[in-house]
Order: sequence, then structure tokens, then C-alpha cells
Amino acid sequence: MGINGWAKQARLKGLLYAEIYTSADHVLTFQQIEFRVDNDNSGSLSG
Repeated sequence: MGINGWAKQARLKGLLYAEIYTSADHVLTFQQIEFRVDNDNSGSLSG
């Protein structure tokens, strides 16, 4: 799925950053994942 898709799924499931990165297409770095998820209005994954 797309970036927004897996980011939202990760937020809903409350996955850890490591699991999010593993689920990603390895295009984003941890910093970019944190930035993207944070801007997707998710407080649960705030680093």
C-alpha cells in the first residue's frame, strides 16, 4: 500500500517505529517516518 496507507494502518495498530520501518518499502528513514506520521495527526507514535 502507499505511504499514507501503511502509516495510517501502523497508527491504528499502534506499531513500533521498528515495525513500521519493516513494513515500509524502505524509502523513508526513521526521521521521515516520524515526520510523516506526526503530520498525519498521530500522537501515539510521537518519538
